[in-house]
Amino acid sequence: MTISNATTIKRQILFRLAELFFKEKITDDISKIPYEIAPNHQQSFRCCVHRDRIIIKYRIIAALGIIPDEEINEEIFLRDYYLQTFDRNKQTSPWIFSIKEACSGCVETKYFVTNACRGCVSRNCVRNCPKQCISIQARKAVIDQKQCLNCGKCKSVCSYNAIVYVPVPCEEACPVHAIEKNSNGKVIIDFEKCVQCGNCLKECPFGSIVEKSQLMDVLHCLKQKKQMVAIVAPAIAKQFKAPLLKILGAIKKAGFTDVVEAAYGAEITAQLEAAELLGKIAKKEFLITSCCSSYYEFIKKHVPEAAAYLSSAKSPMEYTAEAVKKYYPDAVIVFISPCLAKKSEAERIKIIDYVLNFEEVEAIIKAQKTNIQDCSDYESEKFIPSKEGRNFPMIGGVSKAVEKYAKTKIENILVEGINKKNQIQLREYAKKGCKANLIEVMACKGGCIGGCNTL
Repeated sequence: MTISNATTIKRQILFRLAELFFKEKITDDISKIPYEIAPNHQQSFRCCVHRDRIIIKYRIIAALGIIPDEEINEEIFLRDYYLQTFDRNKQTSPWIFSIKEACSGCVETKYFVTNACRGCVSRNCVRNCPKQCISIQARKAVIDQKQCLNCGKCKSVCSYNAIVYVPVPCEEACPVHAIEKNSNGKVIIDFEKCVQCGNCLKECPFGSIVEKSQLMDVLHCLKQKKQMVAIVAPAIAKQFKAPLLKILGAIKKAGFTDVVEAAYGAEITAQLEAAELLGKIAKKEFLITSCCSSYYEFIKKHVPEAAAYLSSAKSPMEYTAEAVKKYYPDAVIVFISPCLAKKSEAERIKIIDYVLNFEEVEAIIKAQKTNIQDCSDYESEKFIPSKEGRNFPMIGGVSKAVEKYAKTKIENILVEGINKKNQIQLREYAKKGCKANLIEVMACKGGCIGGCNTL
């Protein structure tokens, strides 16, 4: 995973908020954060350092778990936004939004003529343009951007490769076409289509698409010393360059009553999917795994033909939460996740109180000056995970666990990532069937270990 400046700034904000909170200086010093991240002597990313600070302010507001009102944002101090985090109602979707001030309105036209163009005699670009919007001026091809359809024909026929395709990163990254531009060239997210895969979060080079955080809600609970249980996604292994049990020990040290691995619930998911799979095999049908919440949303919204083949088993997060709730009925349950999609799932199933991503947990650990390597190993005595459950975050891990509990050799297909090709493939399987018994789907490359909020 490439770490961009936008990601670095996000992590600086999370760390600084957590640090000021634990020092009990957040009310007084939160307004200093934009000046610390964008000091006067630093070259600005935009027109000036003042604009940089305004955008950092928006990002701090998102980290506080608030979608800023653009009409009155500049009139409200960061201190006042922080005060809104006390005793607020449980947050709801949307979980991502675009900061209009940060969106630089990437190029609308995606095809450009470079200086490699020599105005050649062939002029294939001119002859093949369906809108006849290319002309030769001063011995170089020029595209009339107002007429251009962005069909790409000119690029495909140019002998010199002098015409290049320049994508809009967030639009290009969105596999379900949930992102478009308004009349001002700013990003609009269609949440009817969005599957919370988080690709836009990773790919926006301006850091204009941000996630609404629940960090402050969790910090307030920790300060009040509430009974809190962290359920940790198995993808956290190796994230902190430390053994898994020491990572769990560091989270426990942060103030949690218990730290439970979601791998505990993964075993239940695998057992139920195995039983369901055997029923499908008897009917000569196939089963699609259901533990990836982003793929679950994708199938429900964009490939409804395949929904009948989705496993009815709940995700490991939900089964673990149900078990934890029986043992700790009054506890605040916090899921620690590598991705954005778990926030939508938690909102849907209602048993999880808050979701933190790996970046937010890192901010808490660093703010408390905890050295993970010095922490005691920790493993919940009440909820022991299986080896198979711990392998769930890697592509193919779910299939292996299901095969073990089905006690029969299965034929599987691994569908990795959300894209047009996979959408067509799943639709074909739903209509015509497939040779495999089990289709394992993961929205992220490599599985959960490639989530949008991994370190």
